[in-house]
Amino acid sequence: MNGSVQAINIVFDGPPVASSGRFVEVETDDGYSINIGEWLERPDGNWALRIDTCRFPHPMSSTPRRGSAR
Repeated sequence: MNGSVQAINIVFDGPPVASSGRFVEVETDDGYSINIGEWLERPDGNWALRIDTCRFPHPMSSTPRRGSAR
């Protein structure tokens, strides 16, 4: 890694279909596991991986869409 700029890969054991895959890990392009956030339990019973301090390359929609990755 040595301070290089890499993508963050959020790894699942299957594709996003009706019976979606489960979370496996977060890693760099060269396969190193990384800790980039904190797991939080939400009041509705769902869990969120909160990743603080992210810069987005372009404006995102102001309306959140549940269950979709953008």
